[in-house]
Amino acid sequence: MVIKKEDDFDEEEKDSESQDEKKGFSIGISTIITGILFLILVETFLYFLSTKTDAEFGVEKIIFGIIISTAIISFFIWVKYIIQINKHLGTIIGITGTVASVYGLTRQFKGPYTTTFTIIGTVIALGYVLMQFIKSKK
Repeated sequence: MVIKKEDDFDEEEKDSESQDEKKGFSIGISTIITGILFLILVETFLYFLSTKTDAEFGVEKIIFGIIISTAIISFFIWVKYIIQINKHLGTIIGITGTVASVYGLTRQFKGPYTTTFTIIGTVIALGYVLMQFIKSKK
């Protein structure tokens, strides 16, 4: 095989790069909406918890709520990434993480507010994982 001067091997690399860009990972609107829902849920839970325990609800609780909701949504972004690679493994990790979070929350807090917010959070989390499972092509 003789390589001619006119052959452009860079063109093949450009084609493969454009295909990789199409397959790229994006957060998506569903993740943003889920993050906002968890932020509202966590802040509301902390507010009701502070009124129940006569604790002060201030900047400290707001920052704590933002950090907790950021950690939760970061976990779900990771789960979404895993679901894109292996949808069954990602779904199992998402469900296990949700169950572990609920267990940890109910070990620390007990009562009607905790039960209500746990059910709402679980529905949001499992709905997000199920939606990513259905969207996944693999």
